[in-house]
Amino acid sequence: MAEPAPKKHKALDASVQAYIDTNEGTANFWLLAGATGSDDLQQIKLPTCRAFVAFHSKLIRDLPDEEDPEFPVLCDHDTSTLVLFLQACQPNFCGLPEYSAGDIGKLSKIAHYFDAPTLVDCLFDQLIKLLQKSDNNNAFTWTSELYEAVFVMKDLGKKFVLLDPSDLDPRARRSPGGFEIQFAPPHHEHGAALRIHNNFFVIQFPRVFLELDEAARSTLKKHSRSLISSFITRYREGKYGSGIYSEAVKASMLSCLYFVLAEATSKT
Repeated sequence: MAEPAPKKHKALDASVQAYIDTNEGTANFWLLAGATGSDDLQQIKLPTCRAFVAFHSKLIRDLPDEEDPEFPVLCDHDTSTLVLFLQACQPNFCGLPEYSAGDIGKLSKIAHYFDAPTLVDCLFDQLIKLLQKSDNNNAFTWTSELYEAVFVMKDLGKKFVLLDPSDLDPRARRSPGGFEIQFAPPHHEHGAALRIHNNFFVIQFPRVFLELDEAARSTLKKHSRSLISSFITRYREGKYGSGIYSEAVKASMLSCLYFVLAEATSKT
């Protein structure tokens, strides 16, 4: 009987391969990516310096000194994001590079897994700055990556302030619907940073969420019911009026209607 063909891994991303080539000669510690049993990622060894990772990560810092230098990552993280994490742990006098919203969400999950709260704080500051860039932009567009980053940070205990523009009392910190978010570290003055976008945060979510395929919705699903319910309730109560909100409201209402029709059709 012929021997079964060996399993083949997917070709490594160019950035992952470049990282391995650059660091494998000086490494004394390796993360085993895909160690949960993924056929495509199993046993990809990502080289690093243990001291660099241990400086940020309590999980690695608490390992016994005689521990095997190969550490299996027993969680569902893609190899490219693990590389970003290892690069973030390396000494850099200029601080962390600026990450996209998608990378902030993914990196925050990994930093939390490795018990690296300082990295999470730095990533949270980057997310704040991304959102602050929209302060004077009434046409600000929320993306699935931005929503995911906010949800990840919320689940990690970070606080946001989304003030309702219709609140008569500017000191009120009423969050939309059941999605409770409050803000922020005391050394920041972000009280009004998201004020103009509270409505956009809620209004745009149904469109963004319902236009994703089923697999992509999984990262946003936990908070989806609350935000969509909030959007519909506030729409019925006439909270949005017209003007800058009209096009966004129309797009989300159409997404909701299409979704309901598709669900009804699939059950007939």
